[in-house]
Amino acid sequence: AQRAAPARGPSALAPPRGVHGGGMTPPTCGSLLPPDMAAAEAPKGEAGEVADDDWDPEEELIKLYGEDWMELHGVLLSSDDYCAGLEEGWMICSLCHKQLAGFCTALSHFESRRHKQMLDWHRTHVVGRQDPLALPPAPPPAWTWQPR
Repeated sequence: AQRAAPARGPSALAPPRGVHGGGMTPPTCGSLLPPDMAAAEAPKGEAGEVADDDWDPEEELIKLYGEDWMELHGVLLSSDDYCAGLEEGWMICSLCHKQLAGFCTALSHFESRRHKQMLDWHRTHVVGRQDPLALPPAPPPAWTWQPR
């Protein structure tokens, strides 16, 4: 039996249908886990069924980080005064200078290594200041330049 030659050209390199623009909608943040892990982590109803339709990322943020999660993590909303030129209502992480599209994005951003490092630095160097998001003053130079 003779084997068919593999397809050549752009269609051979195209991703499978449904991966990148193949007609399917992108996954929601709750569906990014494999099905067996999602079922294990999702809250259970009375009969043990998965209640993923009731999951609310904003409630999850409040449950994990408290009512003042935006203040604790340095998240500000874009407005005419803050980030002028950007559409109003975007969440901006002022510690990392990241634009957060919604509550799911905020959840994943707060778990990122970079945000945790910036938050630790912020808590270490800015404790007790009047403006908690202001940077501490630069230390004085170790030496001053003198012309010859």
